[in-house]
Amino acid sequence: MLIDLHNMNYYEAIRYFIRRYNELLKSGRTELIEVVHGYGASGKGGVIKRRLQAYLKEHRDYLDFELNSSSKGINQGCTLVLPKKILPELKDILENDILDYCSNTPRTMEKITGHLFKKYEEKKIKETVRSLAKKGLLSEELKKRSVAYASKRD
Repeated sequence: MLIDLHNMNYYEAIRYFIRRYNELLKSGRTELIEVVHGYGASGKGGVIKRRLQAYLKEHRDYLDFELNSSSKGINQGCTLVLPKKILPELKDILENDILDYCSNTPRTMEKITGHLFKKYEEKKIKETVRSLAKKGLLSEELKKRSVAYASKRD
């Protein structure tokens, strides 16, 4: 089985991976999945590869996977995943990115969208910031005549 993540940004790629992975398990397929993400222009691993593998490490209860290396003669542009159980739906990558970015220094909406615009749509960023503020996870404070957001997460 193959899941190809080329031509996607990280946010699209991780959402697609989770959806396809869960679809395969729900249909009863439990064979090894080759996740093709590329290895980045540097050859050391692009954003999708690094962040996908970090995500996989966080979810070891749900799957096994192998980090490919050239010393094993395996394509470094893919990761092999053996599913165990359905992954939880991804709803908080953007939230976590915003909370992390606002954790040390309060940030204006313009700074937040400027920092995250390559990964997410501006509209989705703004909606998520407002949602986090409403949930009490971001505090609003005045900073040079603009509202700045500070993470209230531990």
